[in-house]
Amino acid sequence: WDTKLREMRSGCYESIGDLMSAISDLRGILKSQTENQLRYLKLSELYYEIGETEESLNAIRECLRYDPDHKGCFAHYKYVKKI
Repeated sequence: WDTKLREMRSGCYESIGDLMSAISDLRGILKSQTENQLRYLKLSELYYEIGETEESLNAIRECLRYDPDHKGCFAHYKYVKKI
């Protein structure tokens, strides 16, 4: 499967409100391409939207593990950590 198509499908799922399917697609992509901070950020945001704060923190920590200075990931980490 093509990661670009799967990422597009994840976005489609998100737009229709099927966040669990969007998360599933992103997790599938990240199994083969682990060093993509924006995908980890998106995954963390989706987990946050469904109320899974612990999973959201885990995903955002992965983002920060690859790039500790990533502004978007660090800002989201601070936001979720407060909760």
